[in-house]
Amino acid sequence: MSVLDSIRSGYDGLRKSEQKVADLILADPSVLGRINMVSLAEQAGVSQPTVARLCKQVGCSGFTEMKLRMVQEVAAGAPFVPSHVDFRDDAKQLTNKIFTMAASTLLSVRDSLDIESVERAGMMLAAAPRIEFFGCGTSGVVAQDAYHRFCRLDIRCGFHQDSVMQSVASSTLGADEVAVIVSYTGRTRSTVELARVCREMGGSVIGITAEASPLAKYCDVVLDARITEDAEIYLPTSSRLAQLAIVDVLAASVFLKRGESEGRRLQAVKQAVRSTRLGETTTKEENGETDVG
Repeated sequence: MSVLDSIRSGYDGLRKSEQKVADLILADPSVLGRINMVSLAEQAGVSQPTVARLCKQVGCSGFTEMKLRMVQEVAAGAPFVPSHVDFRDDAKQLTNKIFTMAASTLLSVRDSLDIESVERAGMMLAAAPRIEFFGCGTSGVVAQDAYHRFCRLDIRCGFHQDSVMQSVASSTLGADEVAVIVSYTGRTRSTVELARVCREMGGSVIGITAEASPLAKYCDVVLDARITEDAEIYLPTSSRLAQLAIVDVLAASVFLKRGESEGRRLQAVKQAVRSTRLGETTTKEENGETDVG
């Protein structure tokens, strides 16, 4: 976890004096590259031991380590949210914060994803004769998008958001068949039960969910799209974008693993879709090109 993410996730547990230091850093993450510990304490109106305690709280041995890590994070080009969404924000401020948070989330999830799990999930999906996608609420939107991606491939796919149909699909899942379950929290009772049934019937489960969740216990592979930002007003948007990005990675992985036959199939699909549009002339398909979306 980055220093900034550590500060955000642990903010409510900090002392008021430590929060003053945290507020300065959150307002301008690059500030640590320009000042020393004495100056930071003076600007925050706190003592130097308070700054030292904050460093410990975010997992650093001291100010020097926190400063070095933050400078590296800023140099890496990761965008940072200047502050939480506020009722006083105008349209420009609100737009900036939402888009910056979305970009930051995508980079954070990219850097934290376990690549071995991504590879394993891609192998399972590429070999599966049947894939069922499940999700409830806003996670159902992601699961449906995944279904739309994968149904273009030569794999039998299904999507289920209704609880009854989820029960039917999970109870018929067989060996080598895969369930992809999307859940931000991984704690919805019906979703956890769904995963348990899928495993019990002999199927494999890929969870796009929180790694330490109850759902994860029933997953063969977990792809964690959870983020630490606690700004509830726009958290669903950021988490959904991260989940959708993971779906794109999986779809591209399966496309590449299944070879040229999928390329020809996708080209035919795109040609069919093109016929439904008005006013298009030159397309990628006419140039002999194709892609996975």
